[in-house]
Amino acid sequence: PSFVKGTLTHFNLIQVNNMLIPAAHIEVKSGYLKALSFQFRYDNIRSEGILTMDYTNLSLVRLSKKTNNNQTPNKFVTLLLNLFVIKKDMDKNKSQGTILFYRDPQRSVFNYWWKSILSGVKSIYNLDNIMDTHHNKKRLHMTLYKGDHGGKYWFHNGYYAAHSIFIQ
Repeated sequence: PSFVKGTLTHFNLIQVNNMLIPAAHIEVKSGYLKALSFQFRYDNIRSEGILTMDYTNLSLVRLSKKTNNNQTPNKFVTLLLNLFVIKKDMDKNKSQGTILFYRDPQRSVFNYWWKSILSGVKSIYNLDNIMDTHHNKKRLHMTLYKGDHGGKYWFHNGYYAAHSIFIQ
């Protein structure tokens, strides 16, 4: 496995919209990142690690899926997101998230790293379950193959490893 560790400090969060809108259908209207640090291990199958962040004055807009190359705000989800899920200023008790992402082998390693970091951010507020943006869902039609992980078998759906088991 390989290891990635990084830190971002003093950053205007509006600058991440170019990556965040296509990846999560969320737009940052305002926000200032005081600090974000992450560390995770990854291999050809998945990444695992931790992420911590601290920010102020955050306001988000949930966008609908594209229709005619246009994304419109989902006002109801945006209201719920900003009132009940995302705090305007980070609560120190909720600043740590878990990184867990299954790699799409068709995409670049940079995409893998970005999506790994995004998984940690989303985990702080359980956004995958609230907004159904989790791209690593289990599929009904999966095949079982033995990887090079020392006796570990992986269920695989063609793009994402969805679950692992140990067979002795």
